Amino acid sequence: DLISEGQKQATPWLKAFYWGEGLKPKDTTQKLGKDVSLHKVGLKAKVDGGADDIDPRAICELPLGLTEDGQLVAARVGRYGPYIQIGDTPVRANIPEDTAPDELTVARALQLLKDASQANKPLGKDPETGKSVYVKSGRFGPYVQRGDVELNEKGKPIGDKPRMASLWPGMTVQTLSLDEALLVLSYPKVLGEHENGLDVTLYDGKFGPYVMMEGTGNDGVYVKETRSLPDRSMLLTMSLSNALDLLKQPRVRGGRGAVVQPPLAMLGQSQITGQPIVIKTGRFGAYVTDGQVNATIPSGKDPVRVSLDDALELIAAREGKMREQGLDPRPPAKGQKKAAPAKKATASTTSAPTTKQAPTKKAAKKAPAKKATTPAPAAVKPAVTKKAPAKKTAAKKATKKPAAKK
Repeated sequence: DLISEGQKQATPWLKAFYWGEGLKPKDTTQKLGKDVSLHKVGLKAKVDGGADDIDPRAICELPLGLTEDGQLVAARVGRYGPYIQIGDTPVRANIPEDTAPDELTVARALQLLKDASQANKPLGKDPETGKSVYVKSGRFGPYVQRGDVELNEKGKPIGDKPRMASLWPGMTVQTLSLDEALLVLSYPKVLGEHENGLDVTLYDGKFGPYVMMEGTGNDGVYVKETRSLPDRSMLLTMSLSNALDLLKQPRVRGGRGAVVQPPLAMLGQSQITGQPIVIKTGRFGAYVTDGQVNATIPSGKDPVRVSLDDALELIAAREGKMREQGLDPRPPAKGQKKAAPAKKATASTTSAPTTKQAPTKKAAKKAPAKKATTPAPAAVKPAVTKKAPAKKTAAKKATKKPAAKK
């Protein structure tokens, strides 16, 4: 306030605030008592002196409560994400990403620690590779692992990484068997070869199961085709012929290759488009369409129980709403470009008044031309009349000068 009122200068005051009053820059590195005022010592001395008192572990710690024996249960931030730990013991568990912060209570933390202790256990050995199979708890939930991490003398991992896979829905850490773990670890699985020589493979990816065929075939053409599977149970029953039929289906726009879902119901034929009126399932729910206009079915209504009359009402309401917004709900199809003359015919019916107005527009163009020509002579006449008096005055002056000489 004093600086804004002009009673103090800003630069000297800021220097004193940062370096301190009566102190040199080299003196600010010494540790000073906390009872000294900030403006007298300076901000730099306070920061340098208080760095030793900061506990990084305490800053990254969120106390949740105490156990029955009085140990602290806290949430901390580590190198691989947030985790829960009891005191300074090695008992810890990762916090799942879908866990909200307000759900981190002592009871919830103890349950996560219990699940983590049950998850980190061996299940047996893979009979094909002889490697140990474990079920573990990670940042993204429980998963199975085949093999161990090999470390060198410096503690860095060497060799191939162990195979890991998330548990399928319905599998739990408490009831997981070795056979189920080996089933999860068996993917990706090659089903066979396509006629172009490429392998058709089943994958269990992060966003669900899918079929993929990728590579350069016998014809020298690079191919990459993927189709998603709606459920993981199809991984158990999918054969090579089914996978090939699935890859032949058209790819869905905007996705990795989801399966084309058949219509839920066919209600009849549209008298406007000539196409069947069907009920389908889309990205935003069920809808009814006549081939041109898509109308969303209300969420409170069962799509299977929608009748033909209900569908026609929904389509008509959607069409009217689009026209109110200035949109054309029924644009001409690609094969119907020849129907454009119909629009010209409507334009010709309304062009009658425009043809009458055409001569007036031409006359309007000619009218200013005449006006532009008429003032031109008027502008010339005054110029001639102005010149005429000028000659007369010059003659008068010429006659007056000899008279003056006489």
